[in-house]
Amino acid sequence: MLKIFIIIAGIIFSASTFAQAEKFAGTSVGVNAGYNVETYTKSSVTTTAGQNNTASNINATYTFALSPEWTIGTGLTYALSSTTLATAAATGNNEYSMNSHYSLNIEPGYVLNENTLGYFKLSYNSGVVKNTYYSIDQTITGIGYGLGTKFFISKNAFLNIEMQQTKYNSYTYVTTVLTHTTTEATVGIGYKF
Repeated sequence: MLKIFIIIAGIIFSASTFAQAEKFAGTSVGVNAGYNVETYTKSSVTTTAGQNNTASNINATYTFALSPEWTIGTGLTYALSSTTLATAAATGNNEYSMNSHYSLNIEPGYVLNENTLGYFKLSYNSGVVKNTYYSIDQTITGIGYGLGTKFFISKNAFLNIEMQQTKYNSYTYVTTVLTHTTTEATVGIGYKF
C-alpha cells in the first residue's frame, strides 16, 4: 500500500511540476528599463573611456516547456532609444552613440518554484555606431550573455530582472581600431498570453 501511495504521490508531484514549467510556456511581451555602462577602447591610444546611460527596451519571447523543470525561450529585444558609447575630446559634437540596437535571444530556463523562472541568456546583438564629428556610421555586431529571472505577480503578469554583457566586434576607422562592450542591468514588467 505504501508503494502505491509513493507512486501516486510521485505522479501528482511530477504533473504539478510540469504544470509549473508549462506556466512559463507561450508568447510573452514586456518593457524593461535600467542602467548600462558602455566601455569604449581605441587601440591607437590604448585607453578605455566609458559612458553610463539609462536603458530601455521592448521585447517579445516565445518559451517552450522542455521537461517538468526546463524551458527554452527564443525572442527579440529592441532598444527604445540610442545610448552614448563615449564622448571623446571636447571638440564639437564628438560623441559616439549606439542606434537601432536589437538582439535575437535564446533563453534556457529552469523553474525555481511555482511562480519563478531563472534563465541564462545568450544573444546576437546588432546596432549602428554613429559619430557626426568623424562621419562614422558603422554597423557592429556582438555576442551577449547574461542571467535573468521572471516572477509571476498574477496569472499572466510578471516582473523581470536581468543582467547582460555584450562584447561587440571591433571595427576600424582610418587607422584606429575601436571596440565597444556593454554591461546592462534592467528591471521590467511583462505579460504572457
